[in-house]
Amino acid sequence: MEKLEGSKLIEYLNRRLHPVKVTVNLLARELELASGDSVSLSKEDVVSIISALDIFIEDYEKMTKTPVAQKERRFVNMTKKAPGVNAGANAR
Repeated sequence: MEKLEGSKLIEYLNRRLHPVKVTVNLLARELELASGDSVSLSKEDVVSIISALDIFIEDYEKMTKTPVAQKERRFVNMTKKAPGVNAGANAR
């Protein structure tokens, strides 16, 4: 990857941050709409959130050339239901 400086670096970061900002807005909206102490997200929303954050992490690692050790990563098995998670129960 070429070295990014000045306005190219800012443009690059803004493009990479956009999906993260969308994710934060989604979570903020869901929190605002939630009633009580729990927030309900559909499985598709959770998969989208994980994907957006994972892409940002990968891009960051490429840009800084500092990969996170494989054992430090935590992957989510999309086929198994996590304990206490009721994905999609109240999906819109």
